[in-house]
Amino acid sequence: MAKLYEVPTHRLNEAVKRNSKRFPTDFMFQLKDNEWEDFLRSQNAISKTNKGGRRYAPFVFTEQGVSMLSSVINSERAIDVTINIIRAFVKLKSPRCQAPNLPCVPNSGYAICSVNKML
Repeated sequence: MAKLYEVPTHRLNEAVKRNSKRFPTDFMFQLKDNEWEDFLRSQNAISKTNKGGRRYAPFVFTEQGVSMLSSVINSERAIDVTINIIRAFVKLKSPRCQAPNLPCVPNSGYAICSVNKML
């Protein structure tokens, strides 16, 4: 999310922590250790924890959480990105799931996908 909003990750995390009441568990949650280790650490772009990489499991934002992020980041870029992300969620929810390369998970409440491809 920080890359999309073009802000450093620590700034996004600070904004979320300062506004924690805006992010209940149905808007944002933290991955469990085994979830982020299996999924995220398998990607080459993630550095090792002993080399100065991620020390804590990342946060995941639901559609509502993404919408709330634009209010705490408060920039034109955040507004534009949020609009496009919400449009991507709408496409994922469509009956035919108009994103052929992404898995449709009916009634899941969230989707694991690359939003970059849909923006």
